Amino acid sequence: MINDFNGIIFITNIINDHMRTPKIYSLYKLIDWLNNRFNLSIVKKELDDNPINYNCWLSGFIDDDGQFSVRITISSKYPKLECKFELCQRQIDHNNCNNYAL
Repeated sequence: MINDFNGIIFITNIINDHMRTPKIYSLYKLIDWLNNRFNLSIVKKELDDNPINYNCWLSGFIDDDGQFSVRITISSKYPKLECKFELCQRQIDHNNCNNYAL
């Protein structure tokens, strides 16, 4: 949770050149607002098109759109352990941008 101005600036600068989807347009809106409201000069960086194995983008992607769960059932006649990994991504985001078009 980010609760202060310095935290917002810090996170904005960290993620600025690591975006791979149309979510970058929301980041651009934030950068425009910060630059205009607080007279900053944060530069909008391009989409990250480095090879997939270049950085840790997948871990962030999973944090946002995935989950890992463990379920144990011991009350039935046959106890079981279920491990599940799920990764979901919508094709069209909330701004009506296609996540696969980039």
